[in-house]
Parts: sequence; C-alpha cells; structure tokens
Amino acid sequence: MSTSPDVNHFLSIPWCASLIGDIDKLDYIYPQDENPDIDLFHRRLLRVENGMSAFMIFAKRAPQPTDGSDLGIFAIREMTLLVDVGVNVSGWEGVCHGGFTSFLFDIAGGWLGQANVMQAIADGRILPSSGSMTKKLEVEYLAPVLVPRVLMLKSKINSIEGRDIDIGITLEDERGKILSRGRLASIITQPKKARI
Repeated sequence: MSTSPDVNHFLSIPWCASLIGDIDKLDYIYPQDENPDIDLFHRRLLRVENGMSAFMIFAKRAPQPTDGSDLGIFAIREMTLLVDVGVNVSGWEGVCHGGFTSFLFDIAGGWLGQANVMQAIADGRILPSSGSMTKKLEVEYLAPVLVPRVLMLKSKINSIEGRDIDIGITLEDERGKILSRGRLASIITQPKKARI
C-alpha cells in the first residue's frame, strides 16, 4: 500500500508505528488519496505553521459476528486518529485550546460514521449521496493537553438506532492516559426523494 507523507510521519515515531502495526492489514486509512473537495477546514489547519503538522486516521474492519447478529452498514466499529500538533493550537501557552480539542473530537467521531457510510455506498447498500453529520458533541476536559506533541483519539460506536449513531471518544497521550473524553451523536443523511 502506498502511503502519504502524513502516514510516513507517524510510522517514523516508534510508539505510533507500534500502534499502527502492519499498514497492509489496515482496512481503512486516511489520508490516502487527496480529495480537494473534502475536509477543507482541517486541510487549511495543516498549512498553519506550528498548527497540525501531520494527521492520520486508521481502522480495522470489525470481524463478522459469530452469533448471527447483524452489524448493519457499520463494518468499522472503532477508529484511531493521530495528530501531531504544535504550539499554535494553544489557548494558554503550551496548553491546547479547548475549542481545538472539540474540533478533534468532531473529526474523530465524524470520520467513524462517514467511513462506514462511504463503505456502504461502495458496497451498494445505501444511496450514493448519503452521508453522516454531527448532531451533538459533548467533551469533558480531564487534564491539560500539553503541546507540542502527538495526540491520539480513539472513537468507538456505542449504539446505532435507525439513522442515529452514538459514538464514544477519548483523547489520550502516548502512554494511554485519557486527557479528555466525550460523545458524539451523528445522523446518517439520505437524499430526499424527487417529487413528481
């Protein structure tokens, strides 16, 4: 699998490389192909000096359940976001701004929903113009997030009811200490039927 400069950046950091493992065994990885029409906000942040210098999301497809239960369209249950941030995301000097932390939570949870929607579209299980959008985001700040450093956010689907998805998210340091935690409520959007 060819990798982007961001992916190569994280593979060069020992604890990140250990977390990622064999890149050829990942079921989902972003960024891989650059699409200029999506993620405009975070792409611009990647260009800010000492803002975000690298960004990567990866996941492994959930194994099919052996108990006969149905995963629905959600084959990816968990996802990890790595982001290398600099001092220009600070509120107070050397401490990550809470609004930037919330932005990372929105990206981590939102991409988990969106990755599953994109896979379901590719598999022909939902309409091509479907998507997912954030309905609600809650973040609990547990400890200061010191910067510059690499941050890890883990998102996991807690439940799915109809088009509503409940996602739990943690922000952790390289040792796995939870610095913030939260929840994101997402909804699957579907195109409206044409009226005749």
